[in-house]
Amino acid sequence: MLRSNAYDQSDLFRFGGATSLRGYDEERFRGRIVARALAEYRYQLDPRSYAFVFFDLGYVETPELVDLDGARGVHPGYGLGMQFSTALGLINASYAMSPADGPANGRVHVGLSLGL
Repeated sequence: MLRSNAYDQSDLFRFGGATSLRGYDEERFRGRIVARALAEYRYQLDPRSYAFVFFDLGYVETPELVDLDGARGVHPGYGLGMQFSTALGLINASYAMSPADGPANGRVHVGLSLGL
């Protein structure tokens, strides 16, 4: 948590995207305080692969005098995806939406976790 009344953009936490709040662009929000809760239902396909549906809920608090492009407040995201095991590692792909954008304008998030 930042305690000063003077903020530079680089002082704020970046939030949004595949690893923090699915359904939004990477680093869509910047805030003085950010929090995330998520619920995910998984259907196991094999020991390391599964399909899932999810609901993410993010909270962003911006400095009082600055509301960076509507960042302040609660932001939900939801969608579905799959994680599957390959020789290279775990591949995770999801289709995520936000209520403001709707299903036709969702985001595709893809990630690769290497087993080192």
